[in-house]
Amino acid sequence: SVSSLGEEDGSDEGASDGTGSAGADDSDGEDGAAAGKAKGKYGCRHYSRRCALVAPCCGRVFPCRLCHDEAMPGHKLDRKAVQEIVCLLCSRRQPVSNKCVNPACETSFGDYYCEECRLYDDDTSKEQFHCEGCGICRVGGRENFFHCFKCGCCIHHDLRLEHKCYEKNLHRNCPICLEDLFTSTKSPTI
Repeated sequence: SVSSLGEEDGSDEGASDGTGSAGADDSDGEDGAAAGKAKGKYGCRHYSRRCALVAPCCGRVFPCRLCHDEAMPGHKLDRKAVQEIVCLLCSRRQPVSNKCVNPACETSFGDYYCEECRLYDDDTSKEQFHCEGCGICRVGGRENFFHCFKCGCCIHHDLRLEHKCYEKNLHRNCPICLEDLFTSTKSPTI
């Protein structure tokens, strides 16, 4: 039984939420057909999307914060501090948005976009949503979860009456794998 919702920041094959990476074609301006066909070819193993993040901490360009963190083990990317992105179709460096500012490109960077988290993803089957209480994007559909303000996390509606509140319940590391539970891309289980 799932006690909380994994953070939406990548789902590798075999992630516990059970979703694969599927993208839907759409049309984006003059080159929309080409961009639609290219959707699955852009991004990284964590996300299918058409932009990369400029890391404010080191000035380097990465497909996503997880790719940054894997490549730069000495520090983590603060996703909310990202001010610039790079279009992967036309290579234009630009301020954060969900549409390329290049008039010859104008591609949409992701079918799901959260300006606060700087999250772009074409796989909307994950049912991403931004939780104001958590301050980050989650997966699984907003209608399936509620934010418990005492626990400080999103909890599945099936556990609304059964869960026991523990202050900042997931704001700690897993005792087995030592991964941070609150920002983990895997759903904690009980």
